[in-house]
Amino acid sequence: MADLLTIANFVIGAANLGVKLVELFFSGKPTKQKKEAARCFNIAITATEDYIDSHDLRKHRDLEEEKRLQRLWNEASRAIHPFSKDVSYLLSLKSDYWRNPIRWTNGQIKEARIRLRDVRKEVEKYV
Repeated sequence: MADLLTIANFVIGAANLGVKLVELFFSGKPTKQKKEAARCFNIAITATEDYIDSHDLRKHRDLEEEKRLQRLWNEASRAIHPFSKDVSYLLSLKSDYWRNPIRWTNGQIKEARIRLRDVRKEVEKYV
């Protein structure tokens, strides 16, 4: 179960990831495809932050909203894939996490390198 520090790290890391991705997609002349990728990512990040802000995941989960978050992260992953397969993979892991967050232990999250600091470090290599 995620503790408050983990949740806070997720929100901060997700916001930083969003800034980096927007910079990536809007460097140079923005194309329709880049704008769509940034839009998908921003929808996923905003929905995730809203969900985390409004729920104590240790006490109350909204399974329908978690399914929605999984779909949003999956859409963002697909939209970003043409620009960076590595970033796309990271976003697909976010999607997988939201499929069932309680199935992920802290050890599995660390091993899969999907903790926010790990994801941020990988993303910074490409943006």
